[in-house]
Amino acid sequence: MREKLNVRQLLLVLLAAFSIYSCAREDFLQQETSKEAVSASSAKYASRSLWKEDDVYIGKVQQVFLKHANLERFNTTYGELYWNYAMSFGQFGEKYLLVPIVKKDKVVLLMEAVRKGDRLYFYEKNDMDLLTFFQHVLYSSIISHSEVIDGNKAAKAKYICSTRTIVIGCLNGQTDCEPVSYSHMVCEWQGDSGGGVPPKSFPPLGDPFGGGGGGGGDDGYEYPDPPEENPNQDIINQLTDYPCAQSLLEQLPNMNNELARVLKDIFQNNDDYRITFKGKSGLGDKDGITSTVSKPDSNKFFATIFLNDNVLKNATKEYILITMYHEVAHAYLDFELKRLGQAQFDETYPVYVTGADYAPDGTIVNRFGFKEGHQNVGFFLSTLENILSAYNPNLPPETVKAMAKAGITTMTEEEKVLNANERDTTLGKQKGTKCP
Repeated sequence: MREKLNVRQLLLVLLAAFSIYSCAREDFLQQETSKEAVSASSAKYASRSLWKEDDVYIGKVQQVFLKHANLERFNTTYGELYWNYAMSFGQFGEKYLLVPIVKKDKVVLLMEAVRKGDRLYFYEKNDMDLLTFFQHVLYSSIISHSEVIDGNKAAKAKYICSTRTIVIGCLNGQTDCEPVSYSHMVCEWQGDSGGGVPPKSFPPLGDPFGGGGGGGGDDGYEYPDPPEENPNQDIINQLTDYPCAQSLLEQLPNMNNELARVLKDIFQNNDDYRITFKGKSGLGDKDGITSTVSKPDSNKFFATIFLNDNVLKNATKEYILITMYHEVAHAYLDFELKRLGQAQFDETYPVYVTGADYAPDGTIVNRFGFKEGHQNVGFFLSTLENILSAYNPNLPPETVKAMAKAGITTMTEEEKVLNANERDTTLGKQKGTKCP
């Protein structure tokens, strides 16, 4: 219930563990040189990407490639595959991949790997903008990097497009220069829904460069242990009547920020957690309510999150996105309170104060908030502001601040108005992205 809840702060507790990992990963990336060893094409995959990648898929694709390809001829004809810099561009579920091919410290081509069912297809991609982007990722001094995922920017509603941006420093030994930004958007190939398999198969794995093993070329290669196409997801999307919100929810665990990584580690591929999102009318000024189920001595977590249908229909994408993060955190804290009991909950989560309120239908619901004056509120507000700014860099700072503060701490009257404008785009005063 976003207008009063502070439960996004759950992630302060969880983020502590992940911050150590993030710092270690950044240090590793900064210390490692971007040049690979001579045996790059066959070296075991160990990601050096700046972003979160579908590591399972990359490993399996490499396995198929090494089984069928003639490496010596491939390396001579095309160059070496730098697997450690392979990118899935925000795609997870073993679907899509780009691997840079390098000759003499220059990215000369990309190999695209697309899975359809139990078949894996390889294509060559010679896109100059993408080649330039990969070249800078491998060989430039990168100051900062970011990623924005937005499925509605592509032609098909089912597409998920990832825009990755890097900011680099001086080139060629210069010392007095302005930082330069490079961005590139890649959309997931959706198989038949996207128009079928691309017409050009990647030649190195077919005749005349095949290395044995049978199959391949235009018929694809057998993919090891493909995942189910429609598995029982831990985050269940029942927002079919709200396509804009539905698309945002599909992206939620894969977005490149701390909150998304926490959600992913908690909920993905774990049968003990099940969250269902639904729309609901009659919630008034409440953005959402949550129903959780907890059994004694059980870690199984089942929750249904009801999002206000007026918000789903009329709010900006940014407002819906923050609301989803908030409600998942609320659901988890509600589950923990029921599982642990009040005394143990207070000991485990000393940051929060709990209370009770009534939903519009009279149901008693739990509320969570920061203890008055707690120092972590400032840090968490900054985290929320960073998420909103990364998703939409054009959102005015005052609007970002207002949306981040809503339901967490005291707001000025001006901030309340700015937040309300994002909640209801029918007013025509929003600064965020209006759903189509």
